[in-house]
Amino acid sequence: TGGGGGNGKYSGGGGGSNRGLGGDGGDEKFFGGCLNPQPGGYGGGSIIGTALQNGIFAGGGGGASTHASGSLSSPGGNGGGIIIIIADTIVGNNHFIRADGAAAANAQGDAGAGGGGAGGSVGLSFQGFSSQLNVTARGGNGGTNPGGFGAGGGGGGGLVWLSSSSIPSSVSTSTGYGQPGPSVPSQGNGEIKLNFGPKLNGFLFNSIWSVVT
Repeated sequence: TGGGGGNGKYSGGGGGSNRGLGGDGGDEKFFGGCLNPQPGGYGGGSIIGTALQNGIFAGGGGGASTHASGSLSSPGGNGGGIIIIIADTIVGNNHFIRADGAAAANAQGDAGAGGGGAGGSVGLSFQGFSSQLNVTARGGNGGTNPGGFGAGGGGGGGLVWLSSSSIPSSVSTSTGYGQPGPSVPSQGNGEIKLNFGPKLNGFLFNSIWSVVT
């Protein structure tokens, strides 16, 4: 889900979410007086524990904020996309498959920063790997403001789903959250799932044969 927008006087936008929670946006600017600064936008909620948890989703985008005339707020970062690969053998060559959320830019002046985008989803169906492969679905960092207020929340981690029953030794995975994370940091992490079994249908071919499908 997407992060909440920053309200009031330049509070930060919340981070987007997927499997992991998004971080909340930072407080608005303090102008003095008896009123405390109001908090920023809420980070997006996790889909784990809901009816959607067995699905594959793109990461939610980060929330944006407000700005005064002549100042510059930043939009929320985009969420990571969806990658599904069905193959016999994957030749990694120490390269990366990434569905990472984007970091938000920093705000300038009397303005709040956007939240980071959440990690997306990567589903890999395979028989084996011939070399090292790195698979990531990480959340992006929230933007900041030099004035110390209105920082955006970090995006939550996404999903890496492998068809094997355990993580192969040649595969490195990462579904961490962006900074700043949620109040319980571990809840910002995404999910590594196993036994991914994609169902092929709707193709414009009479038959598809392979040792995988």
